[in-house]
Amino acid sequence: MINRELIRLKVVQIVYGAHFNAFADSDKVWEELEKSLQQSYDLYHYLLKFLVDLRRVAEKQVEAGIQRWHRVGLGDEPSRRFIDGAFIRQLEDNERLRAYCANEKWTWMDHEQYLMRTYQKVLASDYYQAYMALPSPTYKDHRQVWYDLYVDCVCNNDFIDSVLEDRGLFWNDDKFIVDSFALRTIQSFREANGEAQPLLAQYRDSADREFARTLLLSAVKGEAAYADIIAAHLQPGWDMERIARMDSVIMLVALAEICNCPDIPLRVTINEYIEIAKTYSTPQSGRYINGMLDAMARTLRERGLTAKDASTTKTTNNK
Repeated sequence: MINRELIRLKVVQIVYGAHFNAFADSDKVWEELEKSLQQSYDLYHYLLKFLVDLRRVAEKQVEAGIQRWHRVGLGDEPSRRFIDGAFIRQLEDNERLRAYCANEKWTWMDHEQYLMRTYQKVLASDYYQAYMALPSPTYKDHRQVWYDLYVDCVCNNDFIDSVLEDRGLFWNDDKFIVDSFALRTIQSFREANGEAQPLLAQYRDSADREFARTLLLSAVKGEAAYADIIAAHLQPGWDMERIARMDSVIMLVALAEICNCPDIPLRVTINEYIEIAKTYSTPQSGRYINGMLDAMARTLRERGLTAKDASTTKTTNNK
């Protein structure tokens, strides 16, 4: 699950908040990053659990409606289709999700009133109405309605953001990336896999974990040298105090990657940090950092401090 996009963001977060003297021990700074990445993996499970807890609240509402129908006998009996659909039952019974949440005391059921309001929003949605109108929904239909629900009710949700802010320092920053992992997971579900349906692993492979360690420790150990490179490329009369703190940190981490990760194409590295700047720094930061990194990369190549090839265009597996 943890990809290089998320790793770069977590390293920038740690470097931004760090006092390097406090992280003189490489093991300690690496432990901090691993803890932060683990919290992102926790968030992945919590967001999937949101769907499970929403189903449970919906079930209470449906069962109450069925009981009223049996007493009064008016209209059609409330349908259990939404709460008994093959996908959401499979997610609820998923072995890995159940095992992961078994020892967790925190649950979205702590916010049951909000889950009830979310369910009412779902009932009024076009995707729910279209789903319930299907004569014989397939597994894909059962899965799609929950995918649409996630997009509608979990992505860009102020209440969920506020809850996550109380539970994890950087969860709100991570959520837009982790949302993409959750949506990818929903799409990956296959009915034939049953309870054993795999979820995303914490790391795709050992190379990503090594990339995280290399990037962080290079940024920490090379902080002074990279700061000097940045200062040497500032406009005449400028000093480091005139740069937004986040901009300088983003450039510092980018330089660590340029100098220590030659397998990643230069343009890929620069583009990744431009995107971080656009999201987490000032509106002008993307263009400014693009120009600075281009200039600094030329200097580093001239000094033989990077093996990156500016003309390299491959972008697939090393992003």
